[in-house]
Amino acid sequence: MRIGIIHPFFDVMGGAEHTTLSLIEKLKSTQNIITLYTVEPPAISETENFKFHLIKKKSLPTLWRYQRMKEVKRLFNESQNNDIVIVMGGGLLLEKTKVNKTLVYCHSTFTEEDNFSRA
Repeated sequence: MRIGIIHPFFDVMGGAEHTTLSLIEKLKSTQNIITLYTVEPPAISETENFKFHLIKKKSLPTLWRYQRMKEVKRLFNESQNNDIVIVMGGGLLLEKTKVNKTLVYCHSTFTEEDNFSRA
């Protein structure tokens, strides 16, 4: 099975980042193909069944919020060839996807996720 994990940034290592790394380590021991869709990758190594899919970060100092929204949209667009997509972290702008199964791990208020599910 192809599993995509979306977590854009590992510049601050909080709970969602550590949970993402633990999930990746566990999944690497399976027969699944895992891809981490990210802008800033963590300091871990790729393996035979685990790869990074990086998108290039653009620098728009005055429009950083818009820039992050566009980056997340690209991560969703480029992850659509997976069987399952796991979205890690709260407050991400969720995008429509053709993937049949989307799992969301969130340790926030679910405000954005709730708005997405009603669309």
